[in-house]
Amino acid sequence: MSDLHFVAGEFRRLASTARDVADAVRQARPDGGASAFASAMPGAELTSLMQSVEEKCVDTCTVLGRNLDNHADALDAADRDFIATEEDNGQLMSSIIRGLGFGGVSER
Repeated sequence: MSDLHFVAGEFRRLASTARDVADAVRQARPDGGASAFASAMPGAELTSLMQSVEEKCVDTCTVLGRNLDNHADALDAADRDFIATEEDNGQLMSSIIRGLGFGGVSER
C-alpha cells in the first residue's frame, strides 16, 4: 500500500479545477446541427433524431456539470477537514512534547 501525501490547499486546487471543468461542460452545446439540417432539408426524417441526440447531449452535460460541482463541494469539505485535522495534530504533538518534559513537566 502506498502512502498518501497531501499538502494544504491541494483540495482547494482540485475543487477549483472541478468547477472550471463543470462550467466548460455546461457550456458545451451542439452547434445546432439539427436545425441547420432541417433548414437545408425540410421534412427529412433525420432532423428529429438529430434534435433528440442534441437534447440528450445537453441533458448529459447538465448532469455532469452538477456532479462535478458536487465533487468540488466534497473537496472543499475535505480541505476544511484536512486543515482542522492538521491543527489538531499540531496541538496533540505540542501536548505530547510538553508531557515528555520539554515544556514544563519535568521527569524525575
